[in-house]
Amino acid sequence: LSWNAVTGAAKYYIYRSTDGGNTYSYYTSTTATTYSNTAATAGNTYFYKIKAISSKTSYADSAYSATKSVACMNAPVITSAANAENGVTIQWSAVNGAEKYRLYYKVGNGDWTKNNDTVNTSYTVKGLRSGVKYSFCVRCVNSAGTTVVSPRSASKSITYIAAPVISSADAVSDGVTVKWGKVTGAAAYRVFYKSGNEWKKLADTTGTSYTDTGISLGSSRTYTVRCLSSDKASYTSSYNHTGVVGKRLATPRVSYYGDKGKIILKWDKISSAEKYRIYKIVDGSWKWLADVTSNTYTVSANSGEYVCYAVRCISADGKNRQSCCEPAA
Repeated sequence: LSWNAVTGAAKYYIYRSTDGGNTYSYYTSTTATTYSNTAATAGNTYFYKIKAISSKTSYADSAYSATKSVACMNAPVITSAANAENGVTIQWSAVNGAEKYRLYYKVGNGDWTKNNDTVNTSYTVKGLRSGVKYSFCVRCVNSAGTTVVSPRSASKSITYIAAPVISSADAVSDGVTVKWGKVTGAAAYRVFYKSGNEWKKLADTTGTSYTDTGISLGSSRTYTVRCLSSDKASYTSSYNHTGVVGKRLATPRVSYYGDKGKIILKWDKISSAEKYRIYKIVDGSWKWLADVTSNTYTVSANSGEYVCYAVRCISADGKNRQSCCEPAA
């Protein structure tokens, strides 16, 4: 309990009610302006009010303070701490009568930092650094978040390992190459493909790319990646639950002809192709020219100019190559 000092007060009488504030009894006195009621029992709600007692007999004591109530509760018990796709998910047991919970975290022997309040019994802490060990604890607070009503839980520690972020799933001559960013703290990676509603292991690697040579021409697969321990016996990260689709489609065969200062490109439509990317060779290297959904494209050209074009299939968002490309015949 805390209260403001009263000029002329020699001490303060504390009164307590355990029947919902209907009746109050003298509980204790103190000369300070704080008091810790260590005899409070978890599961009970206590009501308090305070009176300032005059330092001189000729002065009257003060009126009672306004009443303040607080529920005394057990500390939550953390049941798990696990790496999630975008942070660490903490779960704890519900505390009877708890209105809200407050989550804290710290690094090493640092100070506890408030993260968030929630009415649920789980929460994902985001914005963490991969490869860093964090400790977490939880305590109960009132619905307004202004009063702490339980001790901290026993802490739970875990080293956060971020889920790999797949950057591309591109068709190559012999399959689909999946690439992802390096994850700090990861010892190895396991690549999966989706079969029905299940993720099936494709391969383990210490690199940040893998080529699936088992995918047949004209088909597609959904891929995901997660981090492994050094002995590859356990997972150390979560993963992208949606995954990234990679397609291995036939290479568009392009033909073209000139007509009045224009070159008209044309190719056969490729089954399952979402979009086509057109390239032109410039200074000895292929340069992006345009993305289209049709199987024709017209470009301007100068008479006598030698040009070379190629087309490949790409995903609708343009992020993944779905076929190889060959120079137009």
